[in-house]
Amino acid sequence: MIRSLAVLSDPSVFVAVVGHLGQRVIWEEMARELNVRSQLHFLGVREDVGLAYVAADFLVHPTLEDTYAMVVLEAMSHALPVIVSQSAYCGISAELTDGVNALLLNDPHDADSLAEAVSRLQISPELHQRLCDRSVEFASMRTWDSVAQQYEYLYANLRGLGS
Repeated sequence: MIRSLAVLSDPSVFVAVVGHLGQRVIWEEMARELNVRSQLHFLGVREDVGLAYVAADFLVHPTLEDTYAMVVLEAMSHALPVIVSQSAYCGISAELTDGVNALLLNDPHDADSLAEAVSRLQISPELHQRLCDRSVEFASMRTWDSVAQQYEYLYANLRGLGS
């Protein structure tokens, strides 16, 4: 994402990094070298990440390895569009459809593609709104209750008890 800030070369774009900041020194140095340090804000671990979701325009999760990515589902439940690595890197992406309920990155290392996805959301209010709407729809089908019901149904069918 830091490299994408440099590609975008738009000083109005800011990134807030929420979570464990174990590599903060490395990220700050990279941002300084790319002249985007002023656009990068480190919020650290938050007790209530809800405020970060409310303040955000969208979530960017260019992960290299995430078995499911609850952060993506949480963002979607807050009606945020998401830009996330495709399913080879991130488990939840197997359930998402590029351009329909998320923007999927083929290669999370590709700063140009990530910058292009960010630009698409910035310049297209229609795309932004469609992804907001579909995010809520997607997340509403994955509440703890609905997931529990899906597993109950699965287990019942595995045991031959399903109807």
